[in-house]
Amino acid sequence: MGEAIAVDSSGNAYIAGETFSDNFPATPNAFQPFRRGDIDAFVTKLNPTGSGLIYSTYLGGDVVNDPNTCFSIGIASQNRAFDIAVDSFGNAYVTGSTNTSNFPTTVNAIKTGNDGDCCSSGTIDPDTFHCTDAFVAKLDRSGSRLIYSTYLGGRGDDVGNSIAIDPAGNAYVTGNTEARDFPTVNALQPASGGRLDAFVAKLNQEGSALLYSTYFGGISIESGNAITVNPSGNAYITGAIYSTELPATPGALQPINSSAIAFKSTDGGSRWFQSHKGLPGNINVAALAVDPSNSSRVYAGASLGIFISEDGGNSWSLQRDISSFGPVVLFLGFHERNPATAYVMTDLDFFFPAISKTTDGGLTWNAGGGEINSPNGIARNIRSVKVDPTDASILYAATDVGFVKSTNSGGSWSLIGKGLPGRFGNVLAIDPMSSSTLYAESRNILFKSANGGKRWQETGLGETPVQSVTFDPRTPSTVYATGVGIFKSTDSGETWQTIENNLPFALVGRLLIDPANPSIIYTSSFKSTDGGRNWQAIAIAPLAIDPNNMATLYGGGSSGSDAFVAKLNAAGSAFNFFTYLGGGFSDSGTAIALGAAGHVYVTGMTSSRDFPVKNGFQPDLPEFGFVAKLNPSGTDAIYSSYLGGASIAVDDAGSAYLVGRAFDNFPTKNALQPAFGGIVDVFVAKISEIPPVGPPPQILSVTPSSGPTTGQTEVIISGANFVAGADVSIGGLPARNVEVISASTIRAITEFHNVVEPVKVAVINPDGQSSLLIDGYTYLATPQIDSVFIDGERLKVSGRGFDKNAVIVIDGKEQKTENNLLGPTSSLTLKKKKITRKIKPGQSVTVQVRNSNGLLSQPFIYMRPVN
Repeated sequence: MGEAIAVDSSGNAYIAGETFSDNFPATPNAFQPFRRGDIDAFVTKLNPTGSGLIYSTYLGGDVVNDPNTCFSIGIASQNRAFDIAVDSFGNAYVTGSTNTSNFPTTVNAIKTGNDGDCCSSGTIDPDTFHCTDAFVAKLDRSGSRLIYSTYLGGRGDDVGNSIAIDPAGNAYVTGNTEARDFPTVNALQPASGGRLDAFVAKLNQEGSALLYSTYFGGISIESGNAITVNPSGNAYITGAIYSTELPATPGALQPINSSAIAFKSTDGGSRWFQSHKGLPGNINVAALAVDPSNSSRVYAGASLGIFISEDGGNSWSLQRDISSFGPVVLFLGFHERNPATAYVMTDLDFFFPAISKTTDGGLTWNAGGGEINSPNGIARNIRSVKVDPTDASILYAATDVGFVKSTNSGGSWSLIGKGLPGRFGNVLAIDPMSSSTLYAESRNILFKSANGGKRWQETGLGETPVQSVTFDPRTPSTVYATGVGIFKSTDSGETWQTIENNLPFALVGRLLIDPANPSIIYTSSFKSTDGGRNWQAIAIAPLAIDPNNMATLYGGGSSGSDAFVAKLNAAGSAFNFFTYLGGGFSDSGTAIALGAAGHVYVTGMTSSRDFPVKNGFQPDLPEFGFVAKLNPSGTDAIYSSYLGGASIAVDDAGSAYLVGRAFDNFPTKNALQPAFGGIVDVFVAKISEIPPVGPPPQILSVTPSSGPTTGQTEVIISGANFVAGADVSIGGLPARNVEVISASTIRAITEFHNVVEPVKVAVINPDGQSSLLIDGYTYLATPQIDSVFIDGERLKVSGRGFDKNAVIVIDGKEQKTENNLLGPTSSLTLKKKKITRKIKPGQSVTVQVRNSNGLLSQPFIYMRPVN
């Protein structure tokens, strides 16, 4: 398999990749004329006409450290080349990965061996295999000698994805690493940031030392996919970034990661739109619930806490920060009859889960019983937790210390597993109409208890792994079990039948059943309207159904990735610029190139319908990837469009050339092959820019210069050279109702923005020329009242977005106020008791909050209770 190609000044082509073959065409003068590993890398050099081999060589080792240490499934010794570069002398530089302990290295190598450690994939019965190191190798122009070759990595998987060479012969490599001991020198980021980090390393001409080497990553996952370098030694990198806390450089084209983690559908799952404003990008939404008494109120359980939406998922705010409890949410359960009561279970230190409970929708929490401490010991692994539908103080859990029950909100636990063959199972379920009827799986057998877990007996399902048990909301005697298929019982588990027949995966997870029409069932990203006999794909896995409008679904998941583009200074110690690039779904940069004037060209893959398109020649269809041209400072895009792929090149005139995958609706022009030829075709495209037709626009001022994050503010942009049809963006978001009044004046309306901050304002004329005003507009917090109540003798207001000088306004009159900021949720209290006493029982008043910036909350009508 060929992975990469490079060309020298004489027109010779150099190809790198990997091969399983013993008869790959190695030349007699090859450095390594035969295959050593199960998979070997290869390097091949073709003459300018492609008619002959100048050289072709294998490259790899065949020994893994202590083969009894890791239980590897499949191929053992693997050597893979992922990128190649060539210098002015015809020397080839190759990077990739190897898990072998005898990959050919030279005496001056930075690292001469693999650590021999084991890596794994998956969380249940994970596969274990020998970890890889990146490698960097330099072959002479004849392909017969290694000028240098070295391992590069630490303990954990390390992969070299891309390599570039500067005029002095220094090599620049980027890739990704799991290692906590990856070698760093003069590092921008000397320590690992999360589970998987990108890395950037610069090797000297001899391959004997690192001139700099750095991690790049946050608490989630990052990958460096491509690198290039300019004559001054600045490295440019692109790849994928899941973390959201890494700060972009000032004035960056896109300052935040915009991937979505929550979704909403109003038509039963046919179409979905993002529903994540206010949710941080580095979380996993594990549970969703709609308040049955108020469909506008939706709760989300995530890895940082409990979030609440009061507007049907359009925007969210943090109700309870649980990050101090632990980094991992193991379970979040809402009480079925009262979603204001919920439990969250987090892993304190990756060993001992603990419980916290709320009874007021997340406004206040108590620690419950903390750890699950049963007669068999403290639980360290929990597979399932359920809340009694009639009594929220009763909990059941399947743990590694047994099936346990608590009758005091987790304060203490007792064993309930008598009659079960094992103490650790995957599933617990409670009959919603009979809370003493329980179902539990143990050792691949589904059991049932009719007396609250005191005694158990087998159901009629037989031996099969079970992932979930779900009840028909109208007829709880109809029970569904999922696992290797979907099984249905209409007699409370006595007999079962298999009902699914065309789901495209082996294991089926949880089911969601429409309470108004039990024939409508959801699982994973599929929907059935006939009780599970047939299924159709619906893109998102629903987690909740609005009980008052069954066509409204909510889905959630893990944060997606944005592409990123970064430029390092010559020392590798700081970013000249770093910007995110992407929309609400997953985006990843796959290739990067430089133009003669310092413009940065990047291409990659996207599934985002809201990818930031500018001067786009392909305004829709994200399945075709993306391509963007950034200005030399990374603060603006000359153009950004759908249509991209695996690789990009730039000529001296600034035209970009793309290659990638194409499908049957791929747009063609002046095509060698205008018609689609198969399942997936290759495409080649050339992009040339429209020459400017007039002077560039110029922004001088924006009036007003600030407004609320809710948007809806009319602004006047003053400047010069504005042209009819110009676009305006404020904070990276397209403004609405843009009107070019004259060459010096534009009227526009701001859009919602989820961060309180100064943002850039841009005007883009139809010919692609643009003007950017850094910090041209500032979004201000708008106060929002959640509740008003009288505590003792003074009125209190609870809500969000209150600043430190906020005041309470009653019936239009400001009152002296005590400000008690508590983080994401704020509370304000009237100073004077007599104002509270003036509000008589049964009397209504209009309450508002005014921040020091003058922004006023929406009116809140409060009626003092009679009793």
